[in-house]
Amino acid sequence: MRHEYLLAIILILGCIEEAGNQSQKSDSATQTNGTEQNIAPDAGIVLKETIGQKMGGSRVMEKNPVAFHEVPEILGCQMMGPTNQYRIECLIIAAVKLADPDICNKIVEGPGKEACILFAKNDISICETMSGLNKTGCIMLYGQAKSDADACKRVEDVSLADDCYFKVAYAKRDKTLCEKIQDQQVKDVCFGKSAIIENHTASCALIENETLMNDCYMEISVRTGDPLTCDSIHGKIRHSSFKGFCYLDAAWKSKNESLCKKIDDKKIGTLCIAALQGDPDGCFESPYFMSIVDCIIKISIAESDPTMCLKLTGDPQWECIQRYAWSKQDPSICESVEPKDGNGPTRNSCILRISVDNLNPLLCRRMDFDILRDFCFWHIAARSGTPQFCNEIDDEILRDDCLLASS
Repeated sequence: MRHEYLLAIILILGCIEEAGNQSQKSDSATQTNGTEQNIAPDAGIVLKETIGQKMGGSRVMEKNPVAFHEVPEILGCQMMGPTNQYRIECLIIAAVKLADPDICNKIVEGPGKEACILFAKNDISICETMSGLNKTGCIMLYGQAKSDADACKRVEDVSLADDCYFKVAYAKRDKTLCEKIQDQQVKDVCFGKSAIIENHTASCALIENETLMNDCYMEISVRTGDPLTCDSIHGKIRHSSFKGFCYLDAAWKSKNESLCKKIDDKKIGTLCIAALQGDPDGCFESPYFMSIVDCIIKISIAESDPTMCLKLTGDPQWECIQRYAWSKQDPSICESVEPKDGNGPTRNSCILRISVDNLNPLLCRRMDFDILRDFCFWHIAARSGTPQFCNEIDDEILRDDCLLASS
């Protein structure tokens, strides 16, 4: 039951990339042999003790070249936890894609492992031994793993066939397969994913749903930093706010305040200027709450001033402090993130990101939440190929899986 939390933890912590991208480096060296590791000192760097004054002079840890959110493909599969069905599918696809049946050994004994070995050898015969939805699912998985659209022709259910073409189109990076999808909404999503992967704005124009189309243009602009893509946003449904936030993001990435003047929505335009000029009070001009939070976070990181976060309250304040700690790779700042019930940020989740980014098991020992602490040691052991760290894991099933993942 406890392992069901792992995927949610990964999704929550892996979604924020900005913090890792803005990390600072220092003399603090990190070793992964389990003997000695230097970590940032705590003294004088707890935010609760610095209200009303700026924090400064803190040492930060040298960032590991492969950040927490940048996981190798096979490791990304294993991160899903030993009992997660999607992990099996993920490893099968990786084994077939890399033509490496040995990857199948990372799957526990059973039909999944057998299918993996056969698929890696281009053998789909195991699917013929199944019936109903199991057979359909087997065929679909083979088609996805082999990027073989012909397998989708064998799927009789229209909605499942659509899903099959969608997954193969994504795997092959072939938007022409989206045309084979019957359901218009699924087809629109297919074109959108294809466009975003290829940074191809012309594919966005193939989307019929106006909101999805504009979201496609905006996402490409966010990924590329190209403000010209924002000009393509149009229509009757919220196109003004879509375009406004598109220019805002482009302005922030390029530090080009003139792009703020292209925003028709005056409140978003004010927000844009506030973010670039480091004016936290201007952030509160936005009618959109999450934009206010993001604006404050951006300024606090850019100005190296975590006290900016104190302008927020509740979970958004702790989220701001957490992302600041991540951006500076300073675990001592995490000590000011209050433990909370529910889904908000906590001291443990804050430390987890930094410990894994730096492959520092000493930080895992600071965590007082069993599930996250075990996951911290699992991740470091798997990424560094150091199975001895698995011995720190209390949960027996996860410890055994750690030994498998780190071998």
